Amino acid sequence: MSSSARVTMPSTVMPIAPSLPARPPIGLPTETSGVPPITTPPQARRKRKQVWLALHFADWPLHVTLQGMPLPQREKLTTQPLAVLDQDRQRHVLAANRIAALQGVRPGHTLNAALALCSQLQLLSRDVAAEQTMLNELAAWAQRFTPVVNVEAPNELLLEVRGSLHLFGGAAVLLQTIERELRLQQLSARMALSSTPRASLCLTRAQRAGDNAMQRVTPTQLKATLSALSLRCLHWPETIETRLARFGILRLGELWRLPRADLARRIGVKYLRELDALLGRHVELRSAYKSAPVYRDRMLLDFEMSSTQLLEQVLLSTLQRLQQYLREHDLALSRVSIELKHRELESTRLTIGLATPTAEMKRVAGLLHERLQRLILPEPVVEIKLCVKQLLAAQGRVADMLAGITQQRPAQSQLDLLGRLLERLQIRLGKDAIQCLRLHADHRPEYAQCKSPATLHSEAPIHEHLPACMSRPLWLLTEPQALPVHKSFGDLQLIQGPERIESGWWNDVPIKRDYYVARTQHRSCWVFKDLLSPSGWFVHGWFG
Repeated sequence: MSSSARVTMPSTVMPIAPSLPARPPIGLPTETSGVPPITTPPQARRKRKQVWLALHFADWPLHVTLQGMPLPQREKLTTQPLAVLDQDRQRHVLAANRIAALQGVRPGHTLNAALALCSQLQLLSRDVAAEQTMLNELAAWAQRFTPVVNVEAPNELLLEVRGSLHLFGGAAVLLQTIERELRLQQLSARMALSSTPRASLCLTRAQRAGDNAMQRVTPTQLKATLSALSLRCLHWPETIETRLARFGILRLGELWRLPRADLARRIGVKYLRELDALLGRHVELRSAYKSAPVYRDRMLLDFEMSSTQLLEQVLLSTLQRLQQYLREHDLALSRVSIELKHRELESTRLTIGLATPTAEMKRVAGLLHERLQRLILPEPVVEIKLCVKQLLAAQGRVADMLAGITQQRPAQSQLDLLGRLLERLQIRLGKDAIQCLRLHADHRPEYAQCKSPATLHSEAPIHEHLPACMSRPLWLLTEPQALPVHKSFGDLQLIQGPERIESGWWNDVPIKRDYYVARTQHRSCWVFKDLLSPSGWFVHGWFG
């Protein structure tokens, strides 16, 4: 048998540039005045400047929203004027397709203005979570070109590509490769290449809509090129832009001509440092994107296996390799996915879920044994694939140095025992067979609790969330039972109440009841008087 294991590890976090000593030029304020001085890189380090590539996805909200739709609905919407709205108060337009743009709809228009320009405009809501998820996926894709990728939410990526230029045969070839692969993903990006990350971002933001041509700026041309850009490319707060506009400052070149001390007093030291970072006078430290580690193992079998006992022995060898990898990297797992490929039929997929993360494969092997005992293979297995997508940092244990005995806290030990019991029950009976009660946001008792698959991280017991003044039973009847005369129901006595519950008017199931805790000769129950029905009294639940 031949096997191969492949592990995708996160890229390392690298600083943007080495720290540079602060050397205030003559005639400029020093640190004592509260204004950061201009820091110029030493002459000996100018040859080691980095090269930053910025990718700006102008129609990112529209692309993400369409990708989350079924293909027929997506094709239908793309033939109509379409716009994505922000979640702010005035519902501004974030992105519009070409048909809407031809009718005058632009990003920044309010909802009323957009509808006035195009009455047939189709409107979609923004999905911020999906945008961040897809941007992280693009960052992981960009790591094939460079290990240093920085995510600039909501729609930008930064790639430090100086070390990759000679690997791809120069900047032109690298950019063509990135543009071609983006086109395969139905994406287009505005791209700019410069010596500082913030300058590359400003250059892409300043490009006109529909202009996806690559812009390359050398360090000697950087200040002259940036001076002609509008202040909007900095993405500063609107209050600062309005304040500078009152002074007649609309472009970066006009901003750089102002005295540093006066400028810092008007906009703040933070934004003054951002201006210095544009030209490389201030060093910015940016953390590289770290993709989650994924473990994959593939085994091609020399002969077809139709016996689960023999298959278990082969899987144990893959688990041993996985355990060695987890120990070497100090990791743990909470779920293992196994795919058993057949020659003609669809693959058989097994998922081993754990209640608590672990790095010991003996525990996984026991659950796998339980699962394989009940597995019937539809066809012999020719290939095995194992995948772990959620690798977590392993939690260490406290060891006694003198006795050499591993110790655990009693609460943690009980939690582990409960977790292992839950794992075995779910493997034998099914995940949905073990249920727990959860609270639901509804005052009506019959809708106030629901069942869901049990986990170790389930909510606290329901009785802990109830007010101290009223007790509630966990055993509720499916339908309340009518009491013709409540006093004759086994000498029923009301011992607590009433509690008025009046709710349900919004979905045509209104109730108006007075609940009491009552006691019979043998046990306690929960009764109510229905104020909307002439039937009188009902029993709704029993106490244990």
